[in-house]
Amino acid sequence: MVDVQRDDPSALSEPVLPVQPSTEEALARHPFLRLTTDRPGFVELKPGTWHVEGDLVLPDGFGLQATQPVTLTFGRHAVFFADGPLLLLGPDKGGIHLVPKDDYWGGLVVFQADPNVTSSFYNVEIRATSGIRRDGWSTTGGVTFHESAVVFSHCRLRDSIARAAVHIVHSNFEIAHTEFENLAFDALDGDFAQGRIEQSTFHNVRGNGINVSGSRIGIQDVSLSRIYGEGISAGQSSVVIMSNVRLADAYIGTASKDMSSVRAQGVHVARAWAAGFAAYQEELEYGTASIQASGVVFEDDSIQAMVQEKSSIVINGTPAIASKLDVAELYRRQSVLGAMRGLNYYFGSDIRLLGYELTTPEPSPGGTLALTLYWQSRVRPDRDYTVFVHVLDASGQTVVGWDDMPGQNAFPTTRWRVGRLVDDTHVVPLPADLPAGEYWIALGLYFLQTGERLPIRGPEGEDIPDARIILEEVVKVG
Repeated sequence: MVDVQRDDPSALSEPVLPVQPSTEEALARHPFLRLTTDRPGFVELKPGTWHVEGDLVLPDGFGLQATQPVTLTFGRHAVFFADGPLLLLGPDKGGIHLVPKDDYWGGLVVFQADPNVTSSFYNVEIRATSGIRRDGWSTTGGVTFHESAVVFSHCRLRDSIARAAVHIVHSNFEIAHTEFENLAFDALDGDFAQGRIEQSTFHNVRGNGINVSGSRIGIQDVSLSRIYGEGISAGQSSVVIMSNVRLADAYIGTASKDMSSVRAQGVHVARAWAAGFAAYQEELEYGTASIQASGVVFEDDSIQAMVQEKSSIVINGTPAIASKLDVAELYRRQSVLGAMRGLNYYFGSDIRLLGYELTTPEPSPGGTLALTLYWQSRVRPDRDYTVFVHVLDASGQTVVGWDDMPGQNAFPTTRWRVGRLVDDTHVVPLPADLPAGEYWIALGLYFLQTGERLPIRGPEGEDIPDARIILEEVVKVG
């Protein structure tokens, strides 16, 4: 027995919204606001740089417009709330900036705005949102449009730690020439939304790039790179039509699940950590999924498809072979990568180091240094290679050395499966008399019987001297 919901809950967990001031109260509280002379029902932003004291809550039904350079800085957890449309049209020189005064601010919510006027953002930067957590209501998005149409053009959304940088719910939307960058979770979430994404980029995203449920969207001329989750994720009976898309350095390039359908034309895939395409059922109340993709180019030897029994993937006219897909394990491995610092080094011709995680960046003398390496092999290695981890001092001399096979000697390279991610933890004991200070980690692979190191190629194909990588992250022993 499975409980079935017709719709997902609202992005606003409870209909308890901020108390909206009168027009006079809003103008008195915020000196950067003034009534417009040409558009009834709107206030406008004065140009300049202004700090918002507390929340910025617009009067009931009022919209906001701006056409001159303006920067608003917000305090930690502060909220910008409106139930009218926002027309933020930044000039090419200067633009409009919604940013924190210090580290983060709560974010923006547009809730059930006038359906006859679409919010429009042009040349707007929204930076460092955290999502809203208040007594009685919350949002998963740093920017949320709920039953409110919106257009983003030439905008930048950066440094968000919210569950989604932008969350669009039951709304129409258009996104063009817009950049999503350096995000702690998803870039764009759409729930029961309809819209288009064109000529935009998504990069350095710790969650999914474009994540939709119950939605119909078109994607064209879009680039997604360094996506630690799914580049494009279609769920809960979504329909996605995509063309001219490039996906590089993503856990899964494109995923279709739970009765969703993806149709793709002209897709380039490079360095997919798990697979370029995946189709499966995630939730019991839904069914199987499908992907039809033509004009697909794989730029390397990434695994092309993972397809669960009864779902389907067809790439360039060839059906992918279905198998029993362990969805729980798929997500477990994705979550493991969440803390990974990305790399892109090849050892020999076939073993790739995707990244690493240093879980003890500040160990004590006599303690241990824990380093997890994330590997992937294009073929099954024919030799058991040993990993060396050397701790270097400021002069580059090795002060601690530690060698063992992957998985603390329990998972040798000859047992690796082609294309499967291998998380490989090394625990290095430090001498009790190790002086306090800054140290660096060097690592590589070698064949124990001969001592021969595997040659290393860097991200641009360059040869790495001494067949060892020196990680940029500093270890502070103290």
